[in-house]
Amino acid sequence: GRRALVKRSSVGAGYRFYIDDWDLISHTADADIAWLPIADLSLALRYRFYWQGAAAHYRARYPELVPDDPFRTRDKELSPLHSHGIALDLERVWELRADGSTVRTLLSGGSTFYLYGDHPLLDRITAIEATLAVVLER
Repeated sequence: GRRALVKRSSVGAGYRFYIDDWDLISHTADADIAWLPIADLSLALRYRFYWQGAAAHYRARYPELVPDDPFRTRDKELSPLHSHGIALDLERVWELRADGSTVRTLLSGGSTFYLYGDHPLLDRITAIEATLAVVLER
């Protein structure tokens, strides 16, 4: 959802629920505040929270192997985890010609903190992320 605040600004929020056949369940919530200082320029501050439970076949340790058990993993991405991410986006549209052709540019930078509650070798990761996108629109 998105809601206008005052002239040229808005807030947005979203939620996603996920479940699959490995019994992995997750929740994602995100929120942002956006501002348009001039007609073709937008700034947005985004926050994202993610939580997931462990997949059915994840174990931090396997003290004994069961021969009839076809699935086993200690993959951190299938362990219980949660993350917090924050980013700042700068987007600009440049008009090229009178025919309506434009170039859309996006520069985004932020950080995400991943927290693993049950992984024996790793308890957290901090990631620094940057994106530059350039799109020609006709």
